[in-house]
Amino acid sequence: MTDHLDLNTLLATPYLTSDLPGIGGKIRSTMEDFLVDEVPLYLPCGEGEHLYLKVKKSGLNTQDVVKELAQIFNIHPKDFGVAGQKDKYAITQQWISLPFRGTGLETPEEATNIKAEGFEVLEAHLHANKLKMGHLKANRFEITIRTDTPEAPERIESLLDAIRAKGIPNYYGQQRFGNRNNTFIMGWNALVKSEIAPPLRKNSKLKRFALNSVQSAIFNRVLAERVLGDELHKAVPGDILEKKEGGLLRVDEENLAEASGYVQNGEMSPTGPMVGSRMLEPNDEVRRRESAAQADFEVEDSHLEAYRSLLRGERRVLRIVPEDLELLEANAEFIRIGFLLPSGAYATVLLRELMKADTY
Repeated sequence: MTDHLDLNTLLATPYLTSDLPGIGGKIRSTMEDFLVDEVPLYLPCGEGEHLYLKVKKSGLNTQDVVKELAQIFNIHPKDFGVAGQKDKYAITQQWISLPFRGTGLETPEEATNIKAEGFEVLEAHLHANKLKMGHLKANRFEITIRTDTPEAPERIESLLDAIRAKGIPNYYGQQRFGNRNNTFIMGWNALVKSEIAPPLRKNSKLKRFALNSVQSAIFNRVLAERVLGDELHKAVPGDILEKKEGGLLRVDEENLAEASGYVQNGEMSPTGPMVGSRMLEPNDEVRRRESAAQADFEVEDSHLEAYRSLLRGERRVLRIVPEDLELLEANAEFIRIGFLLPSGAYATVLLRELMKADTY
């Protein structure tokens, strides 16, 4: 059990804009308050064996829609492909792929006649390959925050300016750890204590997700320490920086000043650990910090080795700068903003910085 771990401290995610007051408020008061439009890595080319459907949904998560389509076409859900999972409590648009053969359709366009409770098909085209997780460039958000804070309209401008200049910590959102951290707790017990909870025995995807939540907790711990130390916008000896256009740079004493310049101007960002057997290890001070964060959760390398097929490890950027961040409307009752985030980033993390309140 994790009772001896101080999860309130270990899972804390301090604000980057702690010097600025928030606007308070609530999100998802209605479905229309949370709009998400997937920006694909590529568009279907019009030829091939796979049918790509652009789906608009509300009140359903991605897997709910896949199950409905599987019944409509009598095709097994495992043959469907998605680039990312979208929330239930939002109006979202995303692409879903399935084998065209066996659908019973004469042309892809016939699929646009599909309208079911909670979703509809907007577009349908053929493509050569199945859509896979990660085949996603970004997500575009339009979000309304309902607030009764009179100062909200004037506060929001300063907050947005700060985020445009500084970016946001690339924390994993609370949804990664589950209600009352239950997902994390199941993952930690499996990883550290070799105690597999009944739900994990029956569901391999849930088991992987629970283990991943422990990786995410260690990452967030490293990132939180960096935020508290005011080091998110500078390079540290031992850092592994990720270039905006791809590629990595190791930081040492000789290139420290130059590397810090790259971080400050946004050309590169420091990375943190998603621990695992294949993760690229940093050096010097950064390696010491990451090892300490892992030890805080009592995770040993031998634990990771036991799950090497599920926890391969990678580097993840510690900071992201939202694109197209704009204030769409502001008054005494609500604030509406629009922005673009890369795949894997959490909109709720940005909203926390604005609201200074829980968003889960």
